[in-house]
Amino acid sequence: MFLNIKNFKKFLADTDGAVTVEYVVLTAAALGVALASSDVVFAGLRTLSGNVDSELSGTATSTEFQGLTYSDGFDNGATGWVGASSTDIYGIGNVLGPIGGSPGGGATVTQNFDLDPNVKQATVTFDLYGMDSLDNEEGVIYIGGKEVGKVVANHNFGGGTTFIPADGVPGVSISANVIASDVDLGGADKWTDSLTQVSITVDNTDDLLSFGFGSTANQNVDDESFSIDNFKVTGLADPAAGYTGLAATQ
Repeated sequence: MFLNIKNFKKFLADTDGAVTVEYVVLTAAALGVALASSDVVFAGLRTLSGNVDSELSGTATSTEFQGLTYSDGFDNGATGWVGASSTDIYGIGNVLGPIGGSPGGGATVTQNFDLDPNVKQATVTFDLYGMDSLDNEEGVIYIGGKEVGKVVANHNFGGGTTFIPADGVPGVSISANVIASDVDLGGADKWTDSLTQVSITVDNTDDLLSFGFGSTANQNVDDESFSIDNFKVTGLADPAAGYTGLAATQ
């Protein structure tokens, strides 16, 4: 039997079938990568869905090294809050409010949070809406029963919105950013509104954070009010460690 050199060279140069083999190998490799990464993707989706649910329902979610985090957009009520309920305000959506006036602007809306004893500081952030015919009236913020700052809204003739921090409250640092002022955000369309983002840092000294809010509005809430939205607190205690606060059981 003689080797046909011509046919042998043709065989070596022939690529028929090679593409099929390569696609089988590549497909197997791609499938392996997909299977290996599926757990990571699914875990991420589960975490994302949990965080979205927390934002909507006001539950506490775990944040490594910072205790638990409570987030509430008040879309499913205002469980645990005293003095106000969740309301769908035209143009804005669900908020905690509307919050009317109180004598001297004292705190009428409150919520308490148990802090993780291993966390040195807690943070509080929220959006504060000033609605309708406010004229130099104040939305007053309290931590531990002490006034820590206030938002002064003047919606008449472009009066503007300002934030005034309280002087020298031990263990509390507060700042605010006026996002919108003298614009129609919602509510009564004949009046303008304001939006201020508030950020508070609180030293953890007694493992309890008490938040309060009041205002000096002097008309019916249909005419002027304040409302709170996107409320968030970090540094909360773990329910598994005996936490019984309302925020963790919503």
